[in-house]
Order: sequence, then structure tokens, then C-alpha cells
Amino acid sequence: MSTANTKSVLLVVVLMTIAALGQAQFRPSLISRDTICLGDSVEVKLTFDAGFNGEVYADGSHLEDNCKVTGDGTNSLTLKLENSNCGVFQNSFDQTFMVFVNVAQRQNLIQDGDMAFLIQCKYDIDTSVTIRAGDVEVGRLSTELVENTAAPPQIRLTMWEGSDINSKGTSSASFVDIGQSLLLVASLEDDTVYKNVLLYNCRASSAADPSLEVELIDSAACINGALYNDIITTDSVEKTVNGDSPVEKWISFKAFKFPDADIVRFECQAFACFNPEDCDNTCSPVKRRKRDVEEITLKDVSKMTISGEIRVRTAEQRNTSAMKSAEVNSSSIICIPASGFAAGLALFVCVVVAAFVAATITCWRSKRDDTKPLVY
Repeated sequence: MSTANTKSVLLVVVLMTIAALGQAQFRPSLISRDTICLGDSVEVKLTFDAGFNGEVYADGSHLEDNCKVTGDGTNSLTLKLENSNCGVFQNSFDQTFMVFVNVAQRQNLIQDGDMAFLIQCKYDIDTSVTIRAGDVEVGRLSTELVENTAAPPQIRLTMWEGSDINSKGTSSASFVDIGQSLLLVASLEDDTVYKNVLLYNCRASSAADPSLEVELIDSAACINGALYNDIITTDSVEKTVNGDSPVEKWISFKAFKFPDADIVRFECQAFACFNPEDCDNTCSPVKRRKRDVEEITLKDVSKMTISGEIRVRTAEQRNTSAMKSAEVNSSSIICIPASGFAAGLALFVCVVVAAFVAATITCWRSKRDDTKPLVY
């Protein structure tokens, strides 16, 4: 082989070696890419097998400096993109943020062999966590028991004349006529501690025979439907606030009585509630129809019994009383016969005439004595 041919072969080998080395330096291989999903951004860390001098940028945002990073000849670089910029878009359906990233071997130039890939961050995760701290032992303070008992509720049962709480009489009813409109009222007298009252288990009984009784309000605070309209005239236990008392629970009814007894005694159970919303709406139409099956039983509560009584008279008793009163009035009149009255009147006239004559004679004599001459 001639010297010229040898030089040509060596030149070709050197050029190929230089080209290969240049290509190896210009095209480092990407060996890893790591994505870190932050609360407001995403970070992409790229690692190459040799120094990188190209650029990495978000697709469509090459001109924005905060959307790209330029290699400085080291083997790795990190691109940070905010979720609200650089073409990052959100898929609200599955809470995913995505962006396309381009890797160019040359700055400001895209050529064959450059890469592009999709970065995706998913936030559709359960963000609740349980954290625990280590036990800390704290010494106890010296304690002293301080306790008190709330005053018992002041609840009063009263019968009033009237058919409505707003038009009741000025005094409580004690002696009434049968069929007269009355109110049975349970009054909470003091609302400093208790704010409401429940009225239930109300019964009326005969003073002569307590076994004769009738239920007016049951244990669920429902009225006795069998007596509605005939005796009880309200369809439920009514409530009035800030009337004569802070809270009043009441029903209206027509006065009635039991055989062989004019006195009717009323007895109810009641308890007070601390909250204004409690003790209300304990009775529903279903409970009223099915009281025997769906009664509400009140357990473990502070109960109290309130009572009162009225005296009821029938129409016959009212008429008899009026007749007796008329007889008493007539017995106080003194009757004198006509003959006796005439004799008495004549005697009275004679006495008057005699007194007049005597007075006239006495006057005449006194004047006659005054006309005599004086004797010295």
C-alpha cells in the first residue's frame, strides 16, 4: 500500500472517530426521569449519561423563562412548572394535572432524535391522615368536689272558667255548672332553670268513689279521642308562652260530674324540661289512634303529680238552689192581718191627738200666767 493510500485511510478513520465522539457528546442518552407532584406545581428531574447542554421546556411555552430550563453541561437538571401556568391543564373529573415536556439536544432548535413526553400528577387521593403524639403524663391538680342541686320545678294545676287561655276568667273555677266551658291549665311558674313542661297522665275521678275515673290525657300527652267534642273541646294539649305564666300547657273541656258526687278531682303528672324545644310534639295523629300500641313511656325523668278539684252542679240542683233562696227571702217578710192593722192605726191616731191636745193646753196656761200683775 502506498503512502498516499495509507494517509487517506487514516484521515477517514480520524474523521469518523471525531464524528462519533462529537455525536456522543451532543446526544447524551436520557437514563431516568422522576416526577414530583407538589401542592401547586410539578417538578421533573431528568438524568443523562453525559453532560447535557440542550434545553427542556413545556410544550407551547418556550418563550417563557419560568417554563424552561437550560442544561449547563452536568448530567442532570430539574424543570419546575406551576399548575396554573406553562400550559399545565387540569382534568377536574379525576383531579389530574398534565403537561407535555420537550427535551431538545440543541437550544432554540428541534431536530430528529429530540424527545417529548407527558407529565401527569394525580391528586384523587384520600388526604385524611391519622396522627398521634406520644403519651405525656401530667400530674393531677388537687381537686375539690363542688356540687349543688337545682331547685325543683314550680308547676301548678288550675281550673279556669273559659274556652280559651286568652279569654279565661280572673279567678280560678271552684263551683261551676255542668256543661260549662272550663280550662285545665298546668303552669310553669318559674323559668330561670326550666324552660318547658310536659303535661301527661291526666285523670278525673269522683271524690265519693275514686274508682270512678276517666282519662283526659294519656302517657304520650295525647288527649282521649273518645271524649273529643263531647267533653274535651281541644284536639291536642295546647301551649302558651309568656301569658300569665312563662309556660302553660292546657286543654279546654265541658264541666262534667260522676253519679252521687258533686266534687270532681283532677290529677296529672308533669315534669319540666331544660330546653324550650323539649317536651313538645310528643303526640302525633298515629299515636292518638293507636294509643294502646304506641304509647310513649317516660322513664328516668323527674316526675311530679299536680292536682285540683271543682264542685259541679246540675240544672236541677241550680233550680232547687234558686227556689230555696226565694223561700228564704219570703220567710223574712212579716205579715199583719187587716183588722189588727186598722186597730193599731186607730190607736196611733188617738195617741197623736191626745199628745197634741195636752201640748195645746199646756201652752195656753203658760201664756195666761204671764198676764197677772207682779206682787211686791
